[in-house]
Amino acid sequence: MQKSGIYAIVLLLFIMASCGGSSNESESAYEKLLQTADTLQKRNSNLSLTIDTLMKSHESLAQRFQAMDSVDTTWLETLAKHEVAMKTQKATLDKNVTVFEGYNEFRNKRDQVTDAEFEAQISEMKQGHAQIRGQLDQIQSQLKTMSDEHESIHSDLKKMMEEKTEE
Repeated sequence: MQKSGIYAIVLLLFIMASCGGSSNESESAYEKLLQTADTLQKRNSNLSLTIDTLMKSHESLAQRFQAMDSVDTTWLETLAKHEVAMKTQKATLDKNVTVFEGYNEFRNKRDQVTDAEFEAQISEMKQGHAQIRGQLDQIQSQLKTMSDEHESIHSDLKKMMEEKTEE
């Protein structure tokens, strides 16, 4: 009888340890996801600042074009495309801010959720991070292209002005 009692206790301890391990793994995964979320949030914020800077360059070019007698239509088309792209990008980044705010709200009520809700949050964060990372990569690439195009237009304008002053 004593052996079966000891076996029962050992089995119970083993089951409890197994359940606790899963919980610890979930907690560890959640902490890593929070760190990733913080990194993505900083990157999101930096890209938002980059868009603001590019918008100033965009506005500068638009003002210069208004002061000119004739403007290359491809430049106008480029600026129009950039404006639409930057507005779309800004909306995406703002949506991401809402997602990050949701993560923070969940973090604040973490002790009040069930294990199932916790696991669902982990799953949602994994999917969300992959999507946000993809969006940020795409925005970063687009901003680089737009910045290069702005620099090219600025350079061309400078050359045009130099040629006019030489005449």
